[in-house]
Amino acid sequence: MNSLKAKTQSLKFERRLRQIAERHALPISPEPCNCKAWLKTQVRKQAPVKKANQLSFRPAKVLIASAAPKNHRNSDYNRRFEQGTACWYHIPATSLQGYDDALIESIRYCALGTTVTGMGERSANYLWAVSSVQLVPRHVLTVEQAGSLKASDEAYWLFELGESVSLAKPITDFPTYFSAIIAPAMALIDNSSFTALAELKDASHD
Repeated sequence: MNSLKAKTQSLKFERRLRQIAERHALPISPEPCNCKAWLKTQVRKQAPVKKANQLSFRPAKVLIASAAPKNHRNSDYNRRFEQGTACWYHIPATSLQGYDDALIESIRYCALGTTVTGMGERSANYLWAVSSVQLVPRHVLTVEQAGSLKASDEAYWLFELGESVSLAKPITDFPTYFSAIIAPAMALIDNSSFTALAELKDASHD
């Protein structure tokens, strides 16, 4: 009997340990996205419902650009870009003046190059799905949307950002100056260099 009682107590103790371990276990970090499956899922989510005879295929586009300069901006705003939790991105309309407004409004993804303190080189470590795009004057942007307030009527494109994923291969080779291109989103599967993607940007006008 004593042996059965001891075994029962031991089993109860082991179960208790497992419960404690499960409750305090650190969450498992997701594997970096290889883009292909995620992109296809997002395309399905964002595709408008159309009648069969109205369906047309237009490759999804991604905006690859430098994140806003960190100087004179809210620290939380800067941190969100570094951690992949940013909700908004704004860019001067003049930076995308080589593209039609309709094309810019059709952008479905953003990859934004950021810098790390002490290092000048930019890299885009996350890919965001874009929820909406609108053209607005700079003075209407809030601190949450732009990191700072500015009394200006200059036109800016404002991107509302949704879900983000970590890129298995961060985009590198950004120019040292502020830059932005629009490229086919599926090109990210085989390219992780800003320079290489820039060479594909003409296809984004299709």
